[in-house]
Amino acid sequence: MSGDARAFYTERLPAQVDRALDDARAHGDAPGSLWARLREVDAAIEARVGDERYFLAIEAGRMRATAAPAAPPFLTIVHEGNSFGALERAAGDSALGFLGAVAGLGRELRLTKRRVDELRRVEGCVGLTVRGEGGFALRTHFGSGAPPDEAHCRIALDADVFAALRAGETDAESAFLAGRVDIEGDVQKAMQLAVAILADD
Repeated sequence: MSGDARAFYTERLPAQVDRALDDARAHGDAPGSLWARLREVDAAIEARVGDERYFLAIEAGRMRATAAPAAPPFLTIVHEGNSFGALERAAGDSALGFLGAVAGLGRELRLTKRRVDELRRVEGCVGLTVRGEGGFALRTHFGSGAPPDEAHCRIALDADVFAALRAGETDAESAFLAGRVDIEGDVQKAMQLAVAILADD
């Protein structure tokens, strides 16, 4: 499992982020274009899978794996238990879809400067638990400092609801209002996260 995670974080994810940047440029590179907004990003991500830690640097929109943190991470992903494989399968072929899956989105999550800045401002740890077959659990810590052992807020939902979100068959607000998403702890953190990830690219 750690080998799969290593290949994902050191090879697949950086390659797809870079490819997405190149694809965006093909649609225009004028000031204010998606390509230009992606190029504004300089940030770092850390991922923890068991005892393994992976560090990613984003410089001018391009991502590369590093042996040590290039800067304090704006996002730390902590995979709980043996759940990396289940989350990777839920994301499908798209590594950027993996970031979307972390956020419970049915689409790829582009890391524009605006979105990264919004995520930094969450300043806390939000857990996600998908219950049932194919489920997983993780903690996503935003902002400065090390992730705590317990999330400030935890979002829990069944695997079929998560699949519907990923497929675009429903949205997070509708699922929550229908009582299909449980939120425990600091609800404000969940709301801040929702604002950040649902903001326009």
